Amino acid sequence: MDDTDSGSEPGAGRCVLLSRALGPQASLAGFREALGEATRERRASTAPVFWPYFILVLLFAVFAIGVGLAIAPENRLDRHFDEEGLVTYSSALLMAATSCFAFLCFLARRDQGGKDVWPWGRWLWLLIGLGFLFFALDEIMEFHEELDMFVADTSIGRPESFRNWNDVIVIGYGLVAAVVLLPFLPEVLRYPRFPALLAVGFGFYALHTLIDSTVSDPTDTSKIFEESAKLFAGAFFSLAVFAALLAIRQRRRNPGA
Repeated sequence: MDDTDSGSEPGAGRCVLLSRALGPQASLAGFREALGEATRERRASTAPVFWPYFILVLLFAVFAIGVGLAIAPENRLDRHFDEEGLVTYSSALLMAATSCFAFLCFLARRDQGGKDVWPWGRWLWLLIGLGFLFFALDEIMEFHEELDMFVADTSIGRPESFRNWNDVIVIGYGLVAAVVLLPFLPEVLRYPRFPALLAVGFGFYALHTLIDSTVSDPTDTSKIFEESAKLFAGAFFSLAVFAALLAIRQRRRNPGA
């Protein structure tokens, strides 16, 4: 008797048929195969010239911090590290650049999916583009700060384990991003420099959220370090996606590279 006619769960047969229809991509074995293929591709690839942009972006971040400190009043060194300060706008600019690079990656990968063991990896770039577009707008328009005040004014009130909902939301951004990346690991591992730069970006983001959520009485120094960490997170995220864009464009010009 066919499994779909037995006393098993009604959806079990449909799930088996769907898995067979999708092929190896729908299985854990297909995912493992894609991880191996992506790692081999990255190791065999010749990384494009990258250092000029790397230096330019880091100099931009250092310059923004330096200017923010230089023009601050003596009694408010953190003046330009506030939500509407120079460093915040610099972070928003880097996030917007990351979004643009990611959309370009998606366009460059749009006709390459069928050649991969894990063909829907190209959709990662669309998600990154939309995500960083939201983050850039959030930096300028303060969405999560507004949500913090809205929730705090309801019957829910303030959170017990954190200073405010703002901290919870920012931590949640990072957790959601990490979860979203998991099914796209083959795409993450495919390009030279991208995984390492992405990890550094997450490291700075973790430092930013750690300072933000654990310092109960922020000082000028803590605010400067917190916003500087966020700025460098944006810098390394933009570097990571730009490195991937260079690798994708190189592969399009020279498929054997």
